Amino acid sequence: MSTLARAIHRETLFAGEDVKEHRFVNVDAEYPANDGDASFGVTDYAAKEDEAVAVVTDGTATVEVAAAVSKGREVMSDDEGKAIHWTSGQIAAGIALEAAAADGDKIRVKVFSRGETS
Repeated sequence: MSTLARAIHRETLFAGEDVKEHRFVNVDAEYPANDGDASFGVTDYAAKEDEAVAVVTDGTATVEVAAAVSKGREVMSDDEGKAIHWTSGQIAAGIALEAAAADGDKIRVKVFSRGETS
């Protein structure tokens, strides 16, 4: 599988907690509190709390998955910022442009930026 991604827009945020690369984060640059909470974008690289981190908010980004993901399916963030299949009633974070077989795989995702969680 390919992990080449093309970001159209990035925002630089200060990490609200230690974050890993290729994970969904909210507008405070923290992992969403619950599976399916809104995400602002995807981290380009790891950062410690209070360090600057680039977050892809538009375009495609490389995202780590928590479980198998099917190509073409909408995905959402779990509470560790990893992509999982979207479920009804939750907030989609993007569309998987590739399939993933297992936890830890990385895929390209078309990012949906939703802003701050409610």
